[in-house]
Amino acid sequence: MSVPEIQCPSDNKPTPTPSGEWFNTRLYPEVTKKTPAKKIPRYIKRGLDIAGSFSCLVILSPVFLTIVLGSKLTSKGPVLFKQDRLGQWGKTFTSLKFRSIYVNNDESSHKEYETKFIAQGNGTLPAEGRKRGEVVYKMTRDRRITPLGNILRKTSLDELPQLINVLKGEISLVGGPASDSQHPPA
Repeated sequence: MSVPEIQCPSDNKPTPTPSGEWFNTRLYPEVTKKTPAKKIPRYIKRGLDIAGSFSCLVILSPVFLTIVLGSKLTSKGPVLFKQDRLGQWGKTFTSLKFRSIYVNNDESSHKEYETKFIAQGNGTLPAEGRKRGEVVYKMTRDRRITPLGNILRKTSLDELPQLINVLKGEISLVGGPASDSQHPPA
């Protein structure tokens, strides 16, 4: 069974995918091409994803439990942060992360940072990063981040719940990051 391929228009304007999402096919040509993968390599990759994510979930369950308890004891709100993302072929799924920001926080400082970042467009904000000669793409002192969240972000432990997404088949252990569905590729 073959899926019809959507042809990229010559002017590279956004094109709908089979799932109805819109993308610039010049920047993301793979989104519109739903080519049938060879079955055996696909099953091997999926098997490795299941085995790897399940093993990591079991081995890291004490870490999960520690983070859950720490999150509940240090701040109010849910333990997990859920965000809709765009996966393969433009299909949306809910990405899971440990929450690292206070619930019901003031987003004005972040919006101000984004506005300045877009205006300058070179990734050298804020001043602390420029002093050290580093290129900075994130706020370095964000008051919205919890103390535990700061540790989770520095160690990337906030990403551990994505192993559940891998187990569910929504993402893979190997591959690029999924796009934020709030800001789809232009």
